[in-house]
Amino acid sequence: MNDVCPNCGAALAGRYCAECGQKRIDEHEYSLGHFLAHSLHDLTHLDAKIFGSIIPLVAKPGLVTRDYLEGRRGRYLRPLQTFIILNVIFFLLASQLGMFRMTSKMFLESRPLFFAIESRPLFEAKQRESGKTPEAFTEKVDERIDHLKRSLLLAIIPLFAAVIALLYIGSGRRYIEHLIFSIHFYSFWLIVTLAVPLAIVLVVKMFGFARHAITNAPSEKRYIPESPLIATMFFGCWIWLAAALRRVYGSGRLGAFVKSAVLALILIVLLLGFRDLVFLVAVLGA
Repeated sequence: MNDVCPNCGAALAGRYCAECGQKRIDEHEYSLGHFLAHSLHDLTHLDAKIFGSIIPLVAKPGLVTRDYLEGRRGRYLRPLQTFIILNVIFFLLASQLGMFRMTSKMFLESRPLFFAIESRPLFEAKQRESGKTPEAFTEKVDERIDHLKRSLLLAIIPLFAAVIALLYIGSGRRYIEHLIFSIHFYSFWLIVTLAVPLAIVLVVKMFGFARHAITNAPSEKRYIPESPLIATMFFGCWIWLAAALRRVYGSGRLGAFVKSAVLALILIVLLLGFRDLVFLVAVLGA
């Protein structure tokens, strides 16, 4: 029997390595029955943890965060695991439904970037500098937008956590605790952002209306305008945050009501700023 851990090289003195925790490997590990049983166990326990994390995340705002911070972690996925799984599901379904579509045309036809920078003159100037045809430059910008929208979203989470830290300065909470709350909140936000338009699409299709009811669908195919969706998102997040702040931070009703309104408003500002930043970075780097 091998008395050295094959994973880290430390001496083995039992079934598990004291240094890295890997289990001692024996011949039984290579049997087909063991492999199938172990794989089934991993799949069923992962499914249980996914649903055990997501359902209370929506139904009991703040419960998952409070349990995690207080050490009751065994029944849940890690915060970042939850976010990554939901992020993958979100972008897979969103692409199929035409959601979260961000193209240069959308920005060129909307308000100025950050309400101050005219997008079309900037776009045309960078296109001339690049030496590319308008079509080739637009294609390059759209390609960069599609890539950046997935990565820059992560930058919002630590910023949101910093805002929470300022609202609860003097609470004795460490930044990492605010960050965990923020990750759980944005996991909930992904669910809401996907569920609300999906519900609209289902209702629209049931009643035989227009095929597309999504914010970023082409204007001639758009059934539901952006403003009601943003308003729905704002009030949904406001309600969730108010309950979560009470459960995690022990805020009173009034304090939670006010702070959650501030956070919901900041969420919208960050998201609008994020969209403009994605376009700006894409154009400057094309």
